[in-house]
Amino acid sequence: MEQTKPIEFMTETEASAYKDMLKHCIDSYAGKDAGVSDREWLIKTLVAEISGLSESKATIKADGILSTLGTIAANLSEMERAAKEGKSKEAWLAEKLMADVSPDQMQEQGEKLSMLESALYEKNMEMSRTMGSAVQ
Repeated sequence: MEQTKPIEFMTETEASAYKDMLKHCIDSYAGKDAGVSDREWLIKTLVAEISGLSESKATIKADGILSTLGTIAANLSEMERAAKEGKSKEAWLAEKLMADVSPDQMQEQGEKLSMLESALYEKNMEMSRTMGSAVQ
């Protein structure tokens, strides 16, 4: 059986420090010079806030963060557009998830489900025969 990792919580002190850092970052972003790009600001902030983080690693992290934010914004925009067209959020999500699945993956999943269904059928029949012979 797979062991689960215990849930870790922030202490009150850690949460307070995180809140202070977050407020500092929000204030810093709000006051950044208009000539500084979000990417430049984020790299500088990551280097300043995470001790030992090099500028090259901060650049990689910043690019990942900005890419993720771009994906979120695009998905939100698509979902809002679909809602305006009368499509439910659930239907939009189902289509989005299916768009990321290749036909080969769908075929493979179908085969696995078919094998599982066959195995369940066999076991049910075996159990039925066993119970039938036990009653007689």
